[in-house]
Amino acid sequence: MSQFAVTLDASGNLTMAAGAVHCLHGTSTYFLIGGGSTARVPTKRGDFSVQREVGNAFSFHGGSGRNYVVSGGPSNPDLPKGYFLPNVPDEWLGPKGAQITRDPGTGALSMHDGTDELATGSGFGGLTGAPSAGTYPITDWVLDAYYEGFGAYYQAVGYPLWTLFHDFVTGDDVIRFGASDELTRSGGSTTDPAGTYVAGAQAEIDYNGGSPWNYIVTGGSLSGTLTATAYGETTYNGGSGFTLDIDAESDMPAWPNAAVDVAPYSGTAQAGSYAPTGWQGWQSVDDPDWILTLDGTGAGELSDGTDVVATRAADATKLYDPGGVWVATAYGETTYNGGDEWAGDVNRLLATPMEGFLYVELTLNGSNEVTAVDGPFFAASVPANSSTLAVFIIAESDGAGEITQVWEGSINWVP
Repeated sequence: MSQFAVTLDASGNLTMAAGAVHCLHGTSTYFLIGGGSTARVPTKRGDFSVQREVGNAFSFHGGSGRNYVVSGGPSNPDLPKGYFLPNVPDEWLGPKGAQITRDPGTGALSMHDGTDELATGSGFGGLTGAPSAGTYPITDWVLDAYYEGFGAYYQAVGYPLWTLFHDFVTGDDVIRFGASDELTRSGGSTTDPAGTYVAGAQAEIDYNGGSPWNYIVTGGSLSGTLTATAYGETTYNGGSGFTLDIDAESDMPAWPNAAVDVAPYSGTAQAGSYAPTGWQGWQSVDDPDWILTLDGTGAGELSDGTDVVATRAADATKLYDPGGVWVATAYGETTYNGGDEWAGDVNRLLATPMEGFLYVELTLNGSNEVTAVDGPFFAASVPANSSTLAVFIIAESDGAGEITQVWEGSINWVP
């Protein structure tokens, strides 16, 4: 693997091999960036006479839009900062074995280093709402399901029976308690659920003594702060307090963004790409009536909107991956293959990163010599070069599937 070589994971995240910046000053020196070198263990366990292969280390730099980014705080090299990758609902895995979890009931965030909780904070993202009058208690909403061409469902944080539905076709929005419509917004933006929701008659009685009131919905913040616990202060900052900045990489939902391909062996069941709608749901891009879902055991159902067409056996190793063989039900056989048995394959498609650049920064002094190297960073744009800063683009993503490796191999800087 060459220095600065970039690879992609299935969710569209970038991983970069470590590289060196050679600085040909009066005395040559170099900076390692992206992790430094690593050595593989001997091929024969315990035999240290066997030569070991030395290769490049790798560093993770996000790009899928689903990650949390932790930064700031003390400079302790053991403090786990950087990108945290969504693992399962309400859990993100980060550097040095660290983990961030979110309480789905309160939205509270907890950062753990594998030994103890090192920092806490409040949830962010989704939507926030405030009543114009009365006692309506709900403030925070998180995206629960997304159906392309149809609409999105939001779940109230801490209030499991409350949902908010945003219609992509009409722009209408409704907040429901169970099956009861409580507040509505009619004819608004088809892409943005923010706005003024009007309380219905029952909501007026329940929350404002029978008088009219509105509910003002806005987009939730995509950044926040984590505050160190006593353990975090002692372990990473000599007993002194500190905070960490936490940012959502984008406003995309945390669930895996990879679509799947459905390929029946025979018959006329809906084939092709199914876009993700949640952690365990996918919807046909060509016919939104067709929905593919998994349950808590990994068992799957493919529905045409009328009945279950095919199923996948339970698989605890694939709770969020519908890949495998799906077998037609009796209804599926009759309706889509003339009564004959049939099955089909489902395979995950590869996602690509957001639009942006992966780059490194060289800090220069008055003699045009390198004094520090920082990064790599992934961002929508790169900083401008100046007398004190030189930027090297490593890779570029156009956001539509085209990834370009711009630089590979060591960087040689001559003042």
